[in-house]
Amino acid sequence: MKRLVSFLGTGRYESARYAWDGVGVQVLLDITHGFRAQPFMAGAALAVRRALAPEQALPRVVYAEHRKADASGRIWSLDLFTEIVDWSHALGLFQRTGVAAPLIEHARRERARQAARTRAAGARDFPSFDPLVKAIEAFANDLATVRVASIITGYEQEHARKPKARSSAAVLCDAIAQCRGDVERRLPALALALDRLELEVRPLIAARLHSAAGEDALAALARRYLELERYPEAAIVAREARVNRHARGADAVEVNAPEFDKAARQDADLRFATRDDDACDIADVRNDIGHGGFREQPLDAATLQRRIQELVNGLARVGAAAAGKHLFVSRHPGAQQWAREEGVQVDEVVAHLDLERIVPGDTVIGSLPVNLAAAVCARGARYVHLALELPAARRGSELSADELRELGATLIEYRIDTTQG
Repeated sequence: MKRLVSFLGTGRYESARYAWDGVGVQVLLDITHGFRAQPFMAGAALAVRRALAPEQALPRVVYAEHRKADASGRIWSLDLFTEIVDWSHALGLFQRTGVAAPLIEHARRERARQAARTRAAGARDFPSFDPLVKAIEAFANDLATVRVASIITGYEQEHARKPKARSSAAVLCDAIAQCRGDVERRLPALALALDRLELEVRPLIAARLHSAAGEDALAALARRYLELERYPEAAIVAREARVNRHARGADAVEVNAPEFDKAARQDADLRFATRDDDACDIADVRNDIGHGGFREQPLDAATLQRRIQELVNGLARVGAAAAGKHLFVSRHPGAQQWAREEGVQVDEVVAHLDLERIVPGDTVIGSLPVNLAAAVCARGARYVHLALELPAARRGSELSADELRELGATLIEYRIDTTQG
Protein backbone atom coordinates (compact mmCIF):
# COMPACT_ATOMS: atom_id res chain seq x y z
CA MET A 1 0.00 0.00 0.00
CA LYS A 2 2.82 2.44 0.83
CA ARG A 3 4.51 1.80 -2.49
CA LEU A 4 1.23 2.18 -4.38
CA VAL A 5 0.43 5.50 -2.72
CA SER A 6 3.95 6.80 -3.37
CA PHE A 7 3.85 5.67 -6.98
CA LEU A 8 0.49 7.35 -7.65
CA GLY A 9 1.64 10.48 -5.85
CA THR A 10 4.66 11.30 -7.99
CA GLY A 11 5.35 14.80 -6.75
CA ARG A 12 4.58 17.72 -9.00
CA TYR A 13 4.21 20.02 -6.01
CA GLU A 14 7.13 20.18 -3.62
CA SER A 15 4.85 21.33 -0.80
CA ALA A 16 2.95 18.05 -0.87
CA ARG A 17 4.08 15.48 1.71
CA TYR A 18 3.38 11.82 1.26
CA ALA A 19 3.42 9.67 4.35
CA TRP A 20 1.50 6.76 5.77
CA ASP A 21 -0.89 8.19 8.35
CA GLY A 22 -0.16 5.32 10.69
CA VAL A 23 2.57 7.59 12.09
CA GLY A 24 0.22 10.55 12.50
CA VAL A 25 0.66 12.36 9.16
CA GLN A 26 -2.21 12.46 6.71
CA VAL A 27 -1.67 10.93 3.28
CA LEU A 28 -2.17 13.23 0.30
CA LEU A 29 -2.87 11.32 -2.89
CA ASP A 30 -1.97 13.37 -6.01
CA ILE A 31 -3.35 11.84 -9.21
CA THR A 32 -2.34 14.72 -11.49
CA HIS A 33 -0.10 12.55 -13.67
CA GLY A 34 -2.43 9.58 -13.59
CA PHE A 35 -2.84 8.16 -17.09
CA ARG A 36 -5.34 5.55 -18.28
CA ALA A 37 -5.52 2.90 -15.55
CA GLN A 38 -3.63 4.79 -12.86
CA PRO A 39 -6.58 6.86 -11.51
CA PHE A 40 -8.60 3.66 -11.37
CA MET A 41 -5.78 2.07 -9.39
CA ALA A 42 -5.96 5.01 -7.01
CA GLY A 43 -9.64 4.29 -6.43
CA ALA A 44 -8.82 0.63 -5.85
CA ALA A 45 -6.17 1.63 -3.33
CA LEU A 46 -8.73 3.72 -1.43
CA ALA A 47 -11.21 0.83 -1.41
CA VAL A 48 -8.59 -1.59 -0.07
CA ARG A 49 -7.55 0.93 2.55
CA ARG A 50 -11.15 1.37 3.67
CA ALA A 51 -11.60 -2.40 4.00
CA LEU A 52 -8.35 -2.98 5.91
CA ALA A 53 -8.36 0.09 8.14
CA PRO A 54 -12.00 1.23 8.54
CA GLU A 55 -11.18 3.22 11.67
CA GLN A 56 -8.72 5.55 9.88
CA ALA A 57 -9.59 8.48 7.64
CA LEU A 58 -8.97 8.02 3.93
CA PRO A 59 -6.21 10.01 2.21
CA ARG A 60 -7.14 13.33 0.65
CA VAL A 61 -7.14 13.15 -3.14
CA VAL A 62 -6.10 16.12 -5.33
CA TYR A 63 -5.78 16.81 -9.03
CA ALA A 64 -3.84 19.78 -10.46
CA GLU A 65 -5.17 21.68 -13.45
CA HIS A 66 -2.43 22.29 -16.03
CA ARG A 67 -2.53 25.41 -18.19
CA LYS A 68 0.39 25.76 -20.56
CA ALA A 69 0.18 29.55 -20.68
CA ASP A 70 0.06 30.01 -16.90
CA ALA A 71 2.95 29.74 -14.51
CA SER A 72 0.71 28.11 -11.93
CA GLY A 73 -2.43 26.02 -12.00
CA ARG A 74 -5.34 25.35 -9.70
CA ILE A 75 -5.34 22.27 -7.45
CA TRP A 76 -8.74 20.59 -7.29
CA SER A 77 -9.86 18.63 -4.24
CA LEU A 78 -11.55 15.31 -5.01
CA ASP A 79 -12.67 14.78 -1.41
CA LEU A 80 -16.25 14.24 -2.57
CA PHE A 81 -15.24 10.88 -4.04
CA THR A 82 -13.57 9.69 -0.83
CA GLU A 83 -16.60 10.86 1.13
CA ILE A 84 -18.82 8.73 -1.09
CA VAL A 85 -16.52 5.74 -0.51
CA ASP A 86 -16.70 6.32 3.25
CA TRP A 87 -20.46 6.79 3.38
CA SER A 88 -21.24 3.88 1.07
CA HIS A 89 -18.94 1.55 3.01
CA ALA A 90 -20.44 2.56 6.35
CA LEU A 91 -24.04 2.42 5.13
CA GLY A 92 -23.42 -0.91 3.43
CA LEU A 93 -21.98 -2.36 6.64
CA PHE A 94 -24.99 -1.13 8.60
CA GLN A 95 -27.47 -2.55 6.10
CA ARG A 96 -25.67 -5.92 5.87
CA THR A 97 -24.96 -6.45 9.57
CA GLY A 98 -26.79 -3.86 11.66
CA VAL A 99 -23.44 -2.53 12.95
CA ALA A 100 -23.64 1.27 12.92
CA ALA A 101 -20.47 2.41 14.75
CA PRO A 102 -18.42 3.25 11.59
CA LEU A 103 -21.39 5.07 10.06
CA ILE A 104 -21.99 7.12 13.21
CA GLU A 105 -18.32 8.02 13.60
CA HIS A 106 -17.95 9.05 9.96
CA ALA A 107 -21.17 11.08 10.06
CA ARG A 108 -19.95 13.00 13.08
CA ARG A 109 -16.60 13.73 11.44
CA GLU A 110 -18.30 14.76 8.23
CA ARG A 111 -20.70 17.12 9.96
CA ALA A 112 -17.83 18.75 11.86
CA ARG A 113 -15.91 19.26 8.58
CA GLN A 114 -18.93 20.67 6.79
CA ALA A 115 -19.73 23.01 9.68
CA ALA A 116 -16.11 24.26 9.77
CA ARG A 117 -16.13 24.92 6.02
CA THR A 118 -19.44 26.74 6.26
CA ARG A 119 -18.30 28.93 9.14
CA ALA A 120 -15.08 29.73 7.31
CA ALA A 121 -17.16 30.93 4.37
CA GLY A 122 -19.20 33.15 6.70
CA ALA A 123 -22.44 31.18 6.20
CA ARG A 124 -24.64 29.27 8.60
CA ASP A 125 -26.23 26.76 6.27
CA PHE A 126 -24.50 23.55 7.26
CA PRO A 127 -25.98 20.06 6.81
CA SER A 128 -28.44 18.78 9.40
CA PHE A 129 -27.05 15.27 9.72
CA ASP A 130 -27.47 15.18 13.52
CA PRO A 131 -31.07 13.84 13.57
CA LEU A 132 -30.12 11.08 11.13
CA VAL A 133 -26.99 10.07 13.05
CA LYS A 134 -28.80 10.00 16.39
CA ALA A 135 -31.71 8.02 14.95
CA ILE A 136 -29.41 5.43 13.35
CA GLU A 137 -27.49 5.06 16.61
CA ALA A 138 -30.67 4.55 18.68
CA PHE A 139 -32.11 2.06 16.18
CA ALA A 140 -28.81 0.14 15.93
CA ASN A 141 -28.55 -0.10 19.72
CA ASP A 142 -32.10 -1.48 19.95
CA LEU A 143 -31.33 -3.93 17.14
CA ALA A 144 -28.11 -5.09 18.80
CA THR A 145 -29.82 -5.75 22.15
CA VAL A 146 -33.11 -7.15 20.74
CA ARG A 147 -35.26 -4.40 22.29
CA VAL A 148 -38.37 -5.47 20.38
CA ALA A 149 -40.81 -2.97 21.90
CA SER A 150 -38.35 -0.09 21.49
CA ILE A 151 -37.95 -0.90 17.79
CA ILE A 152 -41.63 -1.44 16.95
CA THR A 153 -43.74 0.73 19.29
CA GLY A 154 -41.25 2.66 21.43
CA TYR A 155 -40.49 2.16 25.11
CA GLU A 156 -40.05 4.39 28.15
CA GLN A 157 -39.11 3.27 31.65
CA GLU A 158 -41.21 5.87 33.47
CA HIS A 159 -44.97 5.31 33.42
CA ALA A 160 -45.68 9.01 32.88
CA ARG A 161 -43.59 9.01 29.70
CA LYS A 162 -44.95 5.79 28.18
CA PRO A 163 -47.72 7.48 26.14
CA LYS A 164 -45.08 9.63 24.43
CA ALA A 165 -42.76 6.73 23.55
CA ARG A 166 -41.75 6.58 19.90
CA SER A 167 -40.55 3.61 17.92
CA SER A 168 -36.84 3.87 17.06
CA ALA A 169 -37.76 2.55 13.59
CA ALA A 170 -40.31 5.38 13.18
CA VAL A 171 -37.84 7.99 14.45
CA LEU A 172 -35.28 6.73 11.91
CA CYS A 173 -37.76 7.00 9.03
CA ASP A 174 -38.64 10.55 10.11
CA ALA A 175 -34.95 11.47 10.29
CA ILE A 176 -34.35 10.12 6.79
CA ALA A 177 -37.15 12.35 5.50
CA GLN A 178 -35.83 15.35 7.45
CA CYS A 179 -32.23 14.99 6.21
CA ARG A 180 -32.96 13.82 2.68
CA GLY A 181 -32.55 17.31 1.20
CA ASP A 182 -29.05 17.75 2.66
CA VAL A 183 -28.03 14.26 1.53
CA GLU A 184 -29.31 14.82 -2.02
CA ARG A 185 -27.61 18.22 -2.20
CA ARG A 186 -24.22 17.31 -0.71
CA LEU A 187 -23.90 13.54 -1.20
CA PRO A 188 -26.40 12.75 -3.98
CA ALA A 189 -25.02 9.30 -4.72
CA LEU A 190 -26.09 8.16 -1.26
CA ALA A 191 -29.72 9.25 -1.49
CA LEU A 192 -30.57 5.84 -3.00
CA ALA A 193 -28.95 4.12 -0.02
CA LEU A 194 -31.25 6.05 2.31
CA ASP A 195 -34.24 5.01 0.20
CA ARG A 196 -33.26 1.38 0.61
CA LEU A 197 -32.72 1.82 4.34
CA GLU A 198 -36.18 3.34 4.75
CA LEU A 199 -37.76 0.43 2.85
CA GLU A 200 -36.07 -2.01 5.24
CA VAL A 201 -37.05 -0.15 8.40
CA ARG A 202 -40.63 0.99 7.72
CA PRO A 203 -42.22 -2.51 8.01
CA LEU A 204 -40.96 -2.64 11.62
CA ILE A 205 -43.32 0.12 12.81
CA ALA A 206 -46.64 -0.45 14.61
CA ALA A 207 -48.74 1.50 17.09
CA ARG A 208 -49.30 -1.57 19.27
CA LEU A 209 -47.71 -5.00 19.59
CA HIS A 210 -51.05 -6.60 20.46
CA SER A 211 -52.58 -5.95 17.05
CA ALA A 212 -52.54 -7.23 13.51
CA ALA A 213 -50.04 -4.51 12.60
CA GLY A 214 -47.89 -5.49 15.59
CA GLU A 215 -47.89 -9.11 14.44
CA ASP A 216 -46.81 -7.94 11.00
CA ALA A 217 -43.96 -5.92 12.49
CA LEU A 218 -42.73 -8.83 14.62
CA ALA A 219 -42.65 -11.11 11.59
CA ALA A 220 -40.78 -8.42 9.62
CA LEU A 221 -38.26 -7.97 12.45
CA ALA A 222 -37.59 -11.72 12.60
CA ARG A 223 -37.03 -11.74 8.83
CA ARG A 224 -34.71 -8.73 9.13
CA TYR A 225 -32.54 -10.57 11.65
CA LEU A 226 -32.40 -13.52 9.25
CA GLU A 227 -31.26 -11.23 6.44
CA LEU A 228 -28.50 -9.99 8.73
CA GLU A 229 -27.60 -13.66 9.46
CA ARG A 230 -28.22 -13.03 13.14
CA TYR A 231 -29.89 -16.35 13.82
CA PRO A 232 -30.16 -16.23 17.64
CA GLU A 233 -31.98 -12.89 17.48
CA ALA A 234 -34.29 -14.18 14.73
CA ALA A 235 -35.19 -17.17 16.91
CA ILE A 236 -35.85 -14.94 19.93
CA VAL A 237 -38.23 -12.65 18.06
CA ALA A 238 -40.03 -15.52 16.36
CA ARG A 239 -40.60 -17.34 19.66
CA GLU A 240 -41.96 -14.26 21.44
CA ALA A 241 -44.26 -13.58 18.49
CA ARG A 242 -45.67 -17.10 18.85
CA VAL A 243 -46.14 -16.58 22.59
CA ASN A 244 -48.07 -13.38 21.84
CA ARG A 245 -50.63 -15.40 19.92
CA HIS A 246 -51.55 -17.23 23.14
CA ALA A 247 -51.94 -14.10 25.26
CA ARG A 248 -55.36 -13.58 26.84
CA GLY A 249 -55.05 -9.81 26.56
CA ALA A 250 -52.85 -6.81 25.87
CA ASP A 251 -51.46 -6.86 29.42
CA ALA A 252 -49.33 -9.85 28.40
CA VAL A 253 -47.95 -8.23 25.25
CA GLU A 254 -47.79 -4.42 25.44
CA VAL A 255 -44.40 -4.02 27.12
CA ASN A 256 -44.60 -0.23 26.99
CA ALA A 257 -48.04 -0.01 28.62
CA PRO A 258 -48.30 0.66 32.39
CA GLU A 259 -50.70 -2.28 32.68
CA PHE A 260 -48.16 -4.80 31.34
CA ASP A 261 -48.32 -7.69 33.78
CA LYS A 262 -45.59 -10.23 34.46
CA ALA A 263 -48.10 -12.87 35.58
CA ALA A 264 -50.10 -12.40 32.37
CA ARG A 265 -46.93 -12.89 30.32
CA GLN A 266 -46.10 -16.06 32.25
CA ASP A 267 -49.63 -17.31 31.58
CA ALA A 268 -49.15 -16.68 27.84
CA ASP A 269 -45.83 -18.58 28.01
CA LEU A 270 -47.57 -21.51 29.70
CA ARG A 271 -50.41 -21.55 27.17
CA PHE A 272 -47.83 -21.47 24.36
CA ALA A 273 -45.89 -24.37 25.88
CA THR A 274 -49.00 -26.54 26.33
CA ARG A 275 -51.10 -25.59 23.31
CA ASP A 276 -48.79 -24.62 20.43
CA ASP A 277 -47.99 -27.58 18.17
CA ASP A 278 -44.50 -26.21 17.47
CA ALA A 279 -43.62 -25.33 21.08
CA CYS A 280 -41.29 -28.30 21.61
CA ASP A 281 -39.36 -27.69 18.40
CA ILE A 282 -39.04 -23.97 19.17
CA ALA A 283 -37.86 -24.71 22.72
CA ASP A 284 -35.30 -27.17 21.37
CA VAL A 285 -33.85 -24.57 19.01
CA ARG A 286 -33.80 -21.86 21.68
CA ASN A 287 -32.09 -24.11 24.23
CA ASP A 288 -29.48 -25.23 21.71
CA ILE A 289 -28.63 -21.59 20.94
CA GLY A 290 -28.86 -20.40 24.55
CA HIS A 291 -26.38 -23.03 25.76
CA GLY A 292 -23.99 -22.55 22.86
CA GLY A 293 -24.27 -26.20 21.84
CA PHE A 294 -23.25 -27.53 25.29
CA ARG A 295 -25.76 -30.35 25.30
CA GLU A 296 -26.03 -33.94 24.19
CA GLN A 297 -26.05 -34.16 20.38
CA PRO A 298 -26.18 -30.43 19.60
CA LEU A 299 -27.43 -29.44 16.17
CA ASP A 300 -24.84 -28.59 13.53
CA ALA A 301 -24.81 -25.02 12.22
CA ALA A 302 -26.50 -25.80 8.91
CA THR A 303 -29.37 -27.67 10.58
CA LEU A 304 -29.82 -24.94 13.17
CA GLN A 305 -29.95 -22.26 10.48
CA ARG A 306 -32.50 -24.26 8.50
CA ARG A 307 -34.75 -24.79 11.52
CA ILE A 308 -34.66 -21.10 12.46
CA GLN A 309 -35.46 -20.22 8.85
CA GLU A 310 -38.48 -22.57 8.99
CA LEU A 311 -39.56 -21.03 12.29
CA VAL A 312 -39.48 -17.51 10.88
CA ASN A 313 -41.20 -18.56 7.66
CA GLY A 314 -43.89 -20.28 9.71
CA LEU A 315 -44.39 -17.11 11.71
CA ALA A 316 -44.97 -15.18 8.50
CA ARG A 317 -47.54 -17.73 7.33
CA VAL A 318 -49.62 -17.46 10.48
CA GLY A 319 -49.00 -13.74 10.97
CA ALA A 320 -51.26 -10.88 10.04
CA ALA A 321 -49.30 -10.43 6.84
CA ALA A 322 -50.53 -13.76 5.46
CA ALA A 323 -52.05 -13.76 2.01
CA GLY A 324 -55.71 -12.81 2.04
CA LYS A 325 -57.86 -9.77 2.75
CA HIS A 326 -58.42 -8.11 6.13
CA LEU A 327 -62.10 -7.30 6.76
CA PHE A 328 -63.16 -5.04 9.62
CA VAL A 329 -66.80 -5.73 10.50
CA SER A 330 -68.35 -2.73 12.20
CA ARG A 331 -71.02 -0.12 11.54
CA HIS A 332 -69.70 2.20 14.27
CA PRO A 333 -67.64 5.24 13.12
CA GLY A 334 -65.78 5.36 16.45
CA ALA A 335 -64.57 1.76 16.05
CA GLN A 336 -63.49 2.42 12.47
CA GLN A 337 -61.53 5.51 13.54
CA TRP A 338 -59.97 3.56 16.41
CA ALA A 339 -58.74 0.90 13.97
CA ARG A 340 -57.17 3.55 11.72
CA GLU A 341 -55.45 5.34 14.61
CA GLU A 342 -54.14 2.07 16.09
CA GLY A 343 -52.55 1.06 12.79
CA VAL A 344 -54.75 -2.02 12.31
CA GLN A 345 -54.31 -3.48 8.83
CA VAL A 346 -57.71 -3.22 7.14
CA ASP A 347 -58.39 -3.80 3.45
CA GLU A 348 -62.14 -3.25 3.65
CA VAL A 349 -64.70 -2.08 6.22
CA VAL A 350 -68.12 -3.76 6.08
CA ALA A 351 -71.20 -3.20 8.20
CA HIS A 352 -72.32 -6.85 7.98
CA LEU A 353 -70.37 -10.04 7.32
CA ASP A 354 -71.08 -12.08 4.20
CA LEU A 355 -69.67 -15.53 4.97
CA GLU A 356 -69.69 -16.50 1.31
CA ARG A 357 -66.92 -13.97 0.71
CA ILE A 358 -64.57 -15.50 3.31
CA VAL A 359 -61.82 -17.78 1.98
CA PRO A 360 -58.81 -19.46 3.67
CA GLY A 361 -56.13 -16.92 4.55
CA ASP A 362 -58.57 -14.06 5.19
CA THR A 363 -58.69 -12.19 8.50
CA VAL A 364 -61.98 -11.00 9.98
CA ILE A 365 -61.82 -8.35 12.70
CA GLY A 366 -64.83 -7.30 14.76
CA SER A 367 -67.16 -8.16 17.64
CA LEU A 368 -69.07 -11.07 16.14
CA PRO A 369 -71.40 -13.45 17.95
CA VAL A 370 -69.75 -16.76 18.68
CA ASN A 371 -71.63 -18.67 15.97
CA LEU A 372 -70.40 -16.30 13.24
CA ALA A 373 -66.86 -16.31 14.65
CA ALA A 374 -66.95 -20.13 14.58
CA ALA A 375 -68.12 -20.05 10.97
CA VAL A 376 -65.21 -17.75 10.05
CA CYS A 377 -62.71 -20.20 11.58
CA ALA A 378 -64.42 -23.15 9.91
CA ARG A 379 -63.76 -21.53 6.53
CA GLY A 380 -60.00 -21.44 7.23
CA ALA A 381 -59.87 -17.73 8.09
CA ARG A 382 -58.61 -15.97 11.22
CA TYR A 383 -61.00 -14.28 13.63
CA VAL A 384 -59.63 -11.33 15.63
CA HIS A 385 -62.04 -10.06 18.29
CA LEU A 386 -62.38 -6.40 19.23
CA ALA A 387 -62.65 -6.76 22.99
CA LEU A 388 -63.29 -4.15 25.69
CA GLU A 389 -64.66 -3.89 29.23
CA LEU A 390 -68.01 -2.19 28.62
CA PRO A 391 -70.00 -1.12 31.70
CA ALA A 392 -73.71 -1.89 31.62
CA ALA A 393 -74.56 1.82 31.59
CA ARG A 394 -72.60 2.35 28.34
CA ARG A 395 -74.13 -0.53 26.38
CA GLY A 396 -76.01 0.50 23.27
CA SER A 397 -74.34 3.91 23.05
CA GLU A 398 -72.00 5.12 20.35
CA LEU A 399 -68.35 5.24 21.50
CA SER A 400 -65.61 7.45 20.08
CA ALA A 401 -62.09 6.22 19.36
CA ASP A 402 -60.85 7.90 22.56
CA GLU A 403 -63.61 6.29 24.61
CA LEU A 404 -62.72 2.88 23.18
CA ARG A 405 -59.12 3.40 24.30
CA GLU A 406 -60.27 4.48 27.76
CA LEU A 407 -62.28 1.24 28.02
CA GLY A 408 -59.19 -0.81 27.12
CA ALA A 409 -60.17 -1.81 23.59
CA THR A 410 -57.80 -4.42 22.22
CA LEU A 411 -57.62 -7.11 19.54
CA ILE A 412 -57.48 -10.79 20.55
CA GLU A 413 -57.33 -13.65 18.09
CA TYR A 414 -59.63 -16.59 18.82
CA ARG A 415 -59.58 -20.03 17.28
CA ILE A 416 -62.92 -21.75 17.61
CA ASP A 417 -63.13 -25.52 17.16
CA THR A 418 -66.67 -26.62 16.36
CA THR A 419 -65.85 -30.33 16.60
CA GLN A 420 -68.39 -32.02 18.87
CA GLY A 421 -67.22 -34.76 21.19
